[in-house]
Amino acid sequence: MVIHMIGVGEQTGELEEMLFRISDAYDRDVTATIQGLMSVFEPAMLLAMAGGVGYAVLAILMPIMDMTSGLQ
Repeated sequence: MVIHMIGVGEQTGELEEMLFRISDAYDRDVTATIQGLMSVFEPAMLLAMAGGVGYAVLAILMPIMDMTSGLQ
């Protein structure tokens, strides 16, 4: 696509305009790809953080539970 648009831009004498159009098209593609990756990354990060918090809570509560069960 890029080579074709550059060729058309050279033939019509509007190479600069064609290069701007190419950059706009690639900019939209990159933006869409990043948004797609972030939509996958956000839930994964949420699960990882929930796992870390759960681990910390268990690390605190397990010794307390062991101490209280030993008193009986």
